[in-house]
Amino acid sequence: MRRAGLAYSSMYEAMRLRGFPKPVKVGGARSNRWVLREVDAWIASRIAERDASAKKITKACAAQDVA
Repeated sequence: MRRAGLAYSSMYEAMRLRGFPKPVKVGGARSNRWVLREVDAWIASRIAERDASAKKITKACAAQDVA
């Protein structure tokens, strides 16, 4: 899936490990599709996690400079 920037095998691993949304079966048993707003929400949550981690690191570095 281009939107998430992941190969199919990586998406299935992300479903197992990082809460990537599960696909919806469409048509035959081998045809899967993802709901775009669920994928967008997952991407937004990953960005929020990244930003929160960056803030923690910045605060920790600032605290070391002060001490």
